[in-house]
Amino acid sequence: MTKTSLSTNIIFQKLESLKIYSHKYGIKAAVGRVFKQTAKMALKHSGLSGKFTVFNLKRQGYDCSNFISAGEAFRLGYAELWQNADSFGDSLLFRFALEQYYRKTGKKLLIASGKPEFFVNTVFCYVLKDFITEDRIKENCTKPAVNIGKYTFTNKILNHGFCYRTNSLGEVVRKFPDKHIITTLCEEMGIEGEVVIEPGLNLTAKEKLFGRFSGKKQIAVMNGGVMLYKDLPAETTQKIIDELSDKYDFVQIGSEMDLPLKNALNMQGRLSLREVAAVLYNSDLFIGTIGGLMHLARAVNCRSVIAYSGEPDYFVHYNCNAKSYSVTPCEECPQNRVDPFFEVCPYDYKCIKNICYLDMIEKINDQINHPKEISPHVETAVSKEVNGIEGFLRLTQEVYKRRPRAVNLAER
Repeated sequence: MTKTSLSTNIIFQKLESLKIYSHKYGIKAAVGRVFKQTAKMALKHSGLSGKFTVFNLKRQGYDCSNFISAGEAFRLGYAELWQNADSFGDSLLFRFALEQYYRKTGKKLLIASGKPEFFVNTVFCYVLKDFITEDRIKENCTKPAVNIGKYTFTNKILNHGFCYRTNSLGEVVRKFPDKHIITTLCEEMGIEGEVVIEPGLNLTAKEKLFGRFSGKKQIAVMNGGVMLYKDLPAETTQKIIDELSDKYDFVQIGSEMDLPLKNALNMQGRLSLREVAAVLYNSDLFIGTIGGLMHLARAVNCRSVIAYSGEPDYFVHYNCNAKSYSVTPCEECPQNRVDPFFEVCPYDYKCIKNICYLDMIEKINDQINHPKEISPHVETAVSKEVNGIEGFLRLTQEVYKRRPRAVNLAER
């Protein structure tokens, strides 16, 4: 399917969703929101650059006093600009690590993020106002320094602790580090000692009122995934819903590009990230795969049943999550023999395709009765502060540019 036809399909899907939008926002607001999001998606899939990512956060009532200009940052003595990968999952992890850094040192780092909604109402970092769009970040992330008018900041980009190996074809591929991803981010910020793996997101009292749609136990669910090794088949998730819909109510969240599920309230692509967080906050459980929604669920104390695939458990696991594995286990990626990001799986992604829905159902019935309170676990960080953008450049120049990522082609 071409990019253009994909964009056209999205437009028709959006128009079909108009009734749901109008019910929530009123018809005028619904039309505006539908076409605004449609334009974003159409531009994205046509290869063009949209201009719909700037948030007027103050008008929405958020405290943005930690958002500062380049001049203000300079006057406060900042010479370094810290960045992380800009997917919403990576932005969340960045947020968690920044909070750990502030707790340890009492210092606030200056950051750039294309997901500014995760950094409102906070005191543990400064966000550069000139860099709260994804386009602006992408334009500057490979430069050793960023120039904003007469002010210059050294780029410091986190690399998630990845190191590298050469595969049998002589290509450079990534190796997983040996600690939780939050710990590795803290290490790259220069943190030493204990790191509490306890992500959090500060939803407001008003935000917490949204997201409960059921009088029964409510389960938030997703299917699909960005990467092929995280692409949970829709039929697996559908079987779970079919078996359990008499006991629980289901709300589908995630990308509008994922297949819609029957007997689930469909909220795909219809909510802001903070609204999705509110849905998870008000749900009794989340079902999904490794990724941003899993991290978001943990941030709002929502227990999860996760289909684990392609990554070492210790790298992304939270002790409140139940893990479900393929009935045909494979250790090629976790043991760093295959790079799931950039190498095609020689076993047709059996790690995710062969997840047993009955095993997930068993874990769902157990997890949903556990209390909301979640205890964190602790790891030890050893400072490995990043030096500018060297690690990131190696990733982009030697790995990313080698060949396309093993992404889900039905996706973005």
